[in-house]
Amino acid sequence: MESARSDENGENGLEKQLFPGTQSASRKSRAGPSDFDLLFDDGDESPENGEGGGEQKPDETEAGTAPGMGAKCGDTCAKVWGGPTAPYEDDSIGSWLSNFFGGVTTAHGINRAFDEGNGLVRRVFWICLFFLSFIVLVFQLQSSFEDYFSAATTTNINSEDGDSMLPMITVCNLSPIRCGCEGFYDPEIRDNDETLRRVLPFLCGSVLGYDESFTGDVDGSGKRVNIQILETARDRVDLTKTRNKMMAYTSTLSCDNGPYTKRWFIDTVKSGVLTQHDLMKYAGYHDRGRIVRFCAVKDDLTGEKVSCMDDRFWSEPVFDDIFGACHTINPCHGFPVGQECEADEDCAHDLGARIPGGRCNGGMCECTKCKAGSDCKVLQQLKPGKGEGIRMVLNVAVDQDAQIMSAEKARWSPGALVHMHSFLNDKSLEGGVSAAPGRVTDILIGQSTLRKAKKFPWTNCSTTSISSATLCQTSCLKRTQAIECCGKTIEHNQDGRFPPLSITDPSGAIIQLDNPVLDCNILDDALEACLNKQSQRVAEGTICIDGAATLESTAYFGLLQRTGWYNPQTDSDDNGIPDQEEEDSNSIENHCVWKGPALYKPDGLTESRLGKECEEAKDCKSDTGDEDRLGECRKAYRAYCPGRCNALEYEIVGQSSSLLSETAAQIMANDELAWVSYQAAQDPTASRRWQPRCGRTPNGTYIDTDTCFTTAEAMNLVRSNYAMINVDYDDFTQQVVTIEDKIPTDVLLGTVGGNLGMWVGMSIMTITEMFELLFFAILAAPFFWFGIKLPYIKRREPEGGSGDVDLSDEDLQRVLRNLQMIAKKRKQAPEMNAQVGYSETTKED
Repeated sequence: MESARSDENGENGLEKQLFPGTQSASRKSRAGPSDFDLLFDDGDESPENGEGGGEQKPDETEAGTAPGMGAKCGDTCAKVWGGPTAPYEDDSIGSWLSNFFGGVTTAHGINRAFDEGNGLVRRVFWICLFFLSFIVLVFQLQSSFEDYFSAATTTNINSEDGDSMLPMITVCNLSPIRCGCEGFYDPEIRDNDETLRRVLPFLCGSVLGYDESFTGDVDGSGKRVNIQILETARDRVDLTKTRNKMMAYTSTLSCDNGPYTKRWFIDTVKSGVLTQHDLMKYAGYHDRGRIVRFCAVKDDLTGEKVSCMDDRFWSEPVFDDIFGACHTINPCHGFPVGQECEADEDCAHDLGARIPGGRCNGGMCECTKCKAGSDCKVLQQLKPGKGEGIRMVLNVAVDQDAQIMSAEKARWSPGALVHMHSFLNDKSLEGGVSAAPGRVTDILIGQSTLRKAKKFPWTNCSTTSISSATLCQTSCLKRTQAIECCGKTIEHNQDGRFPPLSITDPSGAIIQLDNPVLDCNILDDALEACLNKQSQRVAEGTICIDGAATLESTAYFGLLQRTGWYNPQTDSDDNGIPDQEEEDSNSIENHCVWKGPALYKPDGLTESRLGKECEEAKDCKSDTGDEDRLGECRKAYRAYCPGRCNALEYEIVGQSSSLLSETAAQIMANDELAWVSYQAAQDPTASRRWQPRCGRTPNGTYIDTDTCFTTAEAMNLVRSNYAMINVDYDDFTQQVVTIEDKIPTDVLLGTVGGNLGMWVGMSIMTITEMFELLFFAILAAPFFWFGIKLPYIKRREPEGGSGDVDLSDEDLQRVLRNLQMIAKKRKQAPEMNAQVGYSETTKED
């Protein structure tokens, strides 16, 4: 008994130390098991009253789930994420935020308001200072964000070293038809009024006879009115006079060119169908030697002037419906000729592999775009300065001008067209300069590069385009003319260029045309008027309007919307046509247009419905609402012309002209006489403009007849028909215009980071912490507002907790579980605890 009582006393002492204020063991039977009994309960027996001891049964959990499920979920959440940001089960919103801003976050400003021991004034001071600084921060960053999300750009202009490669140079005769071709004067053509009228535009001015009577009107005061304009000279031709002059004309030329013979021409004119291409193949300057008489450039090895008349320097003839057969020197411009390579892809053009012509041969890049087909040359200027570039002498052939054709096309000055360009605008011949006969034209050129660092939404440019905007607009006009004036079916231009148009020559060989107007019937009397009408429509703004007009594109996940901007980078079907062009612009059949000045509203802005798809005129209401400003619903001819993001252009920085010197005229005349005399000796029967040199017979008699030229006559012919062209780089410096985003992403991040640190003491890490705070605020909302304890709400460890204790021991784990049950019991049933230990002074029975 003594021993048992001693054990009991010891147990009671331990119980009082662990649970002070508990009742003695003798009273446990009446009040139920004590907290001390429950602490070491192994769970084998349950109290009779079912309120303590052992582990909870599955149906006795707080939320009705399996026992320990919440704890397991909480442990999993802690292992997956954890950290000090998640709230504790005893946190309020205020204490949770105070804990975060007072020690968790890395912010160096707002945390001062949550320091321990803060007084009211200090706390208010730091909160106000933080919000004031935050307002300043917003104002500081506002413009940066506006510039970034509006895709604002900035333009910089600077100079840098350019390339010494000479540009492509295309030369044409402003009078594209040689009027002396014998087919024009054949009796079968001449003696029939109908066929004669058909060839009138091709005849030389010296054989044209005009009606000499006055055909205008006279008003009451005797002044003439309704004067006929020069372009209608055809209407005043007297056929009888012209026919008589044609019979006396002896300066005819043999213009046969393969299958394009005199006989073919006569039969074609009789049929009433003669295409522009066929006419130029017969009577044009298709033979380069007829227009380019001399060409010289410095050799890149010796530095000496050498001839550049070789086919390795020149392209095949290029045909244009206005300027006829033209010829381009340096067609391999842009190809890395002479560089080492391993595959053909290494020899692609600067503008991309879509331009054919480069290939790898024997480990070196070569170009095949010259007329020779191989070993093509690339022209470079060895050093800057006048006389260091290329020199050409061009035969303008003034006496071969087709007078009526020139009048109808308003060409009033003879000369040669010289166009300096890259591949981007190789067909934009209207941008060339005129070189007058009998003069030396010196042209100094410079280089200009446009670089657009970003695509849409910053700029309208394309990284794949192989056409300039000017060339694209011209191509749109040609397509419209071919459809409206020639009845052709022409697909939409691809990247500003035409799909090849296949035709056959008189022998049946297939020819690929890149200009559909060349296949129009030039004998059609209405053709010229129709072509001019379409050109006028372009000037009025009713056709070939901007292909992106009214099209909408978005950026930044729809935050930024651009209307009328090109976005040509996406090509989902990989057919070379941007989706915006193919699916949006080209799909419009009819659109709204306003003619000329009517396009502009009183405020100076253009009508917003320009280019908008329509079905009838009422769909084209003016922005002003005025009925008299109603637009027109027209067939849609659109020019989808995004410029190239990186484009090299050549510009004329200086131009001068002077008379051809006597020395130059005499040297050229002697060279021409020597060549013609040699040809005459080989074929005396051939008809030529130039005659062999007059000379003395073996007996000393000097012969000077109509069948030969003296030196003076040859010099006069040179002065009246030949033009010298000098094209040089004054220096190799190029002007570079760079358009780039005003606020790049890295600059925006730096601006935001610097201002965040300066004004509110935050960094990107702090921002991340704020997102974490927001994340847990959303998750903990049910706990803070409704008291729902979810698994990710942390339970606070007791002081001196088991952080360093091995919890793998089963007895220890059971004790910890029982402690949790004791705490729960005390919280949920305080009156029961009071009943168990109701009085420490009660005596045992």
